[in-house]
Amino acid sequence: MRATISDEIRATLVDHVVNYGLTMKEAGQRVQPNLSRFTVASVIRTFRNENRMKQVYRVPFERNSERVKELRYDYVQF
Repeated sequence: MRATISDEIRATLVDHVVNYGLTMKEAGQRVQPNLSRFTVASVIRTFRNENRMKQVYRVPFERNSERVKELRYDYVQF
C-alpha cells in the first residue's frame, strides 16, 4: 500500500526548501519527523518532475540598495 501525502505537507516541504534553503530531506525531517525516507524520496521526485529551479542562494540585501545602484550607474557612464 502506498502512503499518500497531503497537499498541505507537500506545500510545507516546498516552503521550507524555498524560504529556508534546506534540502528536501532536511525539510521532510523537520516538518514530519515520522515520514519514512521513501515518502520523502517520492516527494522529492515529484517536486523535481514538476518544478525546475536553480539552487537557492542567499543574496545580501545591500546588493540592490540605492547606493549600490547609483555606483553601478556611475560606473557605466564612464
